[in-house]
Amino acid sequence: MAIDLEERIEFCKEWLLNSDVQQKTGEHKGAFNSWYQYETKGFTFAYPEITGYGLTLLTYLHKLEGDNHYLAKAEVAADWIINKVIDDDGGCFSCFPYISEYKKNEGVKFTFDSGIILNGLVNLYRHTGEKKYLEASKKIGNWMLSMQNPDGSFIPYRDAVGQNKNTMETWSTQSGSYLSKVCIGLLNLYDIIGDENLIVGVKQSLRDSNKWRQANGRFRTYADYDSSNFHPHCYSCESYFVAGQFFDDVKHLKIATEGSKFLLDNLSTDGKIPRHYIDHKFNYNERSDIIAQTLRLGILTNENRNPDFISLLRQNYSRLINYHVSDGIHKGAFIFGNKSDGSPANNPNSWCSMFALQAMILYRDFKNNRINFEWKYMV
Repeated sequence: MAIDLEERIEFCKEWLLNSDVQQKTGEHKGAFNSWYQYETKGFTFAYPEITGYGLTLLTYLHKLEGDNHYLAKAEVAADWIINKVIDDDGGCFSCFPYISEYKKNEGVKFTFDSGIILNGLVNLYRHTGEKKYLEASKKIGNWMLSMQNPDGSFIPYRDAVGQNKNTMETWSTQSGSYLSKVCIGLLNLYDIIGDENLIVGVKQSLRDSNKWRQANGRFRTYADYDSSNFHPHCYSCESYFVAGQFFDDVKHLKIATEGSKFLLDNLSTDGKIPRHYIDHKFNYNERSDIIAQTLRLGILTNENRNPDFISLLRQNYSRLINYHVSDGIHKGAFIFGNKSDGSPANNPNSWCSMFALQAMILYRDFKNNRINFEWKYMV
């Protein structure tokens, strides 16, 4: 029996709210975990960045439905952030591993992760009025501005011994356009406290991010060669969409639209969303987070409702639900999809599920002609 869109939304919410993806007990109670690893029969690590996404998602659901159960879940998560994640300097630790494989990131503070946490805490402050969330947000915001270079770019991380680092190990360890997504949290905080330093930082970041954009709308990911990973490409697009809404700036919105259009214009012959662009060709080994991000961006940045565009979104949604778990203890979760080499990555994944849930809600609203999305709730 086919599962309809509304059922998929409810199944995904159920997994995010009631499974062990959010820790129920112990020192990491409230944290959202990374992904479930079948080999070790458990989640791999408590993930501060994804807990930040969780805060924004839970407040988004509260805004839509008014159910205080979402806020109760968010408050437990935020208390873990405040008590375990935020360092004395305001930076946020990135990883609390359950298995030795991920211990290399213990004590490391990523600027991107801190920005995602910032936005979640500000959203929770908006919904509860609790000053501790605002004070924690200010502390993070100040640290993030201290990680910004004079040209507007951000230092990607501070290592466990306190050294600022920008390395070519992978996209997330180097400075790049994707870091402009932290502007969402900075704008959200500015909107409440009015600190002009935050706005200056945002505008500088957006200017720097635009240097990485190619004429066709593609955001280059890597400093040392012309290639794009479309997960961080979508982060860049999301930042420009939010800035466009916040500043009522058509130029920013156009950049987001062109970045979204680039992905939809370069589907494979069977409708797959590209994962990478490298050596002048696309890699179509799908990952569900990029599919969800593409669907979300397509809905938010394109006002065109012609049949061809509607067909593209339908195709995008059909690709996404291929990765939706339909039974078992992880029913409702979205798996990651595939690795770069095409081998399967069937792990139920927290952020893929969060992105997919928001994308499905927006797709439902798009179909019902009732899109009303506020920039601050971009997961």
